[in-house]
Amino acid sequence: MRTSVFSVFGVHLPHRSVTKRPTTHGNVPFGSRPAAARSAAGGRAPCPSTIGRLKEMKISVTVSPHWVNAWVLLPLARPFVQVDGAEHVARWDHTQVLSVDAGEHIVETFIRYKGFHAKLGIGTLKVEVHQGEDVEIAARNGWANHMPFVPKLVHTGA
Repeated sequence: MRTSVFSVFGVHLPHRSVTKRPTTHGNVPFGSRPAAARSAAGGRAPCPSTIGRLKEMKISVTVSPHWVNAWVLLPLARPFVQVDGAEHVARWDHTQVLSVDAGEHIVETFIRYKGFHAKLGIGTLKVEVHQGEDVEIAARNGWANHMPFVPKLVHTGA
């Protein structure tokens, strides 16, 4: 600790110096790994805890409004994705990527008008995710505003 003192609003506080630690990646100082161990993207070495880990399974969900009622929904409503009871806020026409375990999952898509808590236009899909596979789902409502956001399986694979 330094002996110098500085003042904040008339209160004198001792100044603590912070020693900067060397940047490390895991327990190895960054840059000390051989070039062969570094990944091609960015020249960074992979983290030791991720080497040999199984590929993570993902569910990707894209929520889009129908063109007929998009002028109402885009400014006034917000899309949501619910996987096995866990609710996630989505964005219109953007893919929401969620990490999941292998097994059967229930995916629900719905909207909420801003300022209201009620789930509207709920669509449900049961999907089976196998080890190492990614699942893509697209949800879109019908032309009328009361029609649900029906999720449909677009792609399943690695």
